Amino acid sequence: MSSDKSAISKDNESEVEPVEAQAEKERTESSDATTTDKASQGEPKPATDEDTANKVSTAEEADGSEEREAKTGPEFKVVIEAESAVVEGEAEAEEERITILEPSAEEAEVLVPSGYPVLELRHVSLKEAGKNASGYLLDDVNFDFRLRRTHCLQAGSFERLSALMALMSGFMAPSEGSVLFRGTDIRQLEAWDYRGHQLGVLFAHDALRTDLSAIENITYTMDASGRTFLKAKDVIARELLEEMNFPQRLEQRPVRELSRVDYVRAAIARAVCCECDVLLAQEIMDGLSEEERGTVFALLTKTAKRHDCAVIVACIEATGEGPYDETYSLD
Repeated sequence: MSSDKSAISKDNESEVEPVEAQAEKERTESSDATTTDKASQGEPKPATDEDTANKVSTAEEADGSEEREAKTGPEFKVVIEAESAVVEGEAEAEEERITILEPSAEEAEVLVPSGYPVLELRHVSLKEAGKNASGYLLDDVNFDFRLRRTHCLQAGSFERLSALMALMSGFMAPSEGSVLFRGTDIRQLEAWDYRGHQLGVLFAHDALRTDLSAIENITYTMDASGRTFLKAKDVIARELLEEMNFPQRLEQRPVRELSRVDYVRAAIARAVCCECDVLLAQEIMDGLSEEERGTVFALLTKTAKRHDCAVIVACIEATGEGPYDETYSLD
């Protein structure tokens, strides 16, 4: 009987032990599940070395960015916008100034780039020649001549006319005052450059060599100038004669056989062959009929525009009314 109870007791204990083991296992699993749920809900995990290094690097970058911003000041974009606004304002102000200073259409046509008349007589006086002479042939003369315009200069006497021609062509210096070419006293210029390149002169007589043809006169002048030309000289000579409506059949004929009006045509062509800035003609209308004077007037006007030069017709007294833009007279 006692042996039976002992056996039953052992059986119960063996049954109890698996039950307790099973309960312990269930508690462990429940604890693991709870830990997993907390981790999934965002509870912080223990920090690793890699996480710590990343945090330190991020903090350093933020500090560096703040330090750079402190040094450089406002954002670069803001600076550009401010500068562009200033530049735009300055551009508008400059445009207004240019508009104010811009010359009128007439002034733009006649002024040389430097802003001066191309040729100017400024307070020019010239004493009379002779030992006993005490007066002035020219007294405080002020004239200015501009590009693309025609000028008539009436001297009033042969002596005054000769003196003005000598002064403007650089063969004589004034007693007082200055003759200015583009703002520079012609006494400071090389004579060969001024008379050979910048000035084209037609004297009353002997404007051409009578033993040469019209073409030969022009090419002779081009050779003497020492300049380099982009075309053959005889080609340029024919083009200039054609521009002056010179008869082609007379191109090779000696100048002494030409009529007065054809002589003047050839003389104008010779005067502008070196691309002069000033065309100075003395008594160019002498010996011409009224119709021929009209023809020469038209040629001079066309020459002033086409060759961008100032045309000056110097005479004792003007013959008839011509299409001059300016007329000067010595009292």
